Amino acid sequence: MNNSCPNCGTVYNITPQLIGKSTSCKKCGAQLVIDASGLQLAGGGDSSVGPFWEILKRHPILLISFWVMIGTRIVGSIVLCGMTLFIFIRFVFIESVR
Repeated sequence: MNNSCPNCGTVYNITPQLIGKSTSCKKCGAQLVIDASGLQLAGGGDSSVGPFWEILKRHPILLISFWVMIGTRIVGSIVLCGMTLFIFIRFVFIESVR
């Protein structure tokens, strides 16, 4: 049966004789246990839960989306501060001079 590493997705051919053995992934080095359902992370950890940056590194489109979101927030903040400063200067200083 074919099964993939729950950490990085590398596909392995698992035979029934290997059930109960443990190994490590050749690509990412994760400790794996082979059971009847296939490859599992050693220690019973959930593969979908992990450090935020590890998830982003494994999924490049998420990494790109993350930086686009951060850039949009930064540009939005700069524009908002500039508009606020412009309105403050216009209505407080210029209108008070007239």
